[in-house]
Amino acid sequence: MSSYEGWPNWETWNVNLWLSNDQGLYDECIQIARENETIARTANVLDDWFHNMFLEPYEGDAPFQSGPIADWVNMSYQQVDWKEIAEYWIDRAQEIDEYEAGK
Repeated sequence: MSSYEGWPNWETWNVNLWLSNDQGLYDECIQIARENETIARTANVLDDWFHNMFLEPYEGDAPFQSGPIADWVNMSYQQVDWKEIAEYWIDRAQEIDEYEAGK
């Protein structure tokens, strides 16, 4: 597996880029990290939440059921390292909490 911009791969970097560049998604990730605490649990919840938000709405559409688009989406999604993403958001939540406590 090759690394990309300090992340395990492009797919993981790209998902986290989208999550961290939208205030609503950012806030949701912080909340998920705070509520779940462990990396494994946070990773599972983030994975499920992301799937429900961005993939599930399109699962009935023909291009996402079979063919090259479905293959590309599924292959890319399988490459996402949710534990790395979870660790990132747990760290961000802790930094925010420490900052808020120091005010």
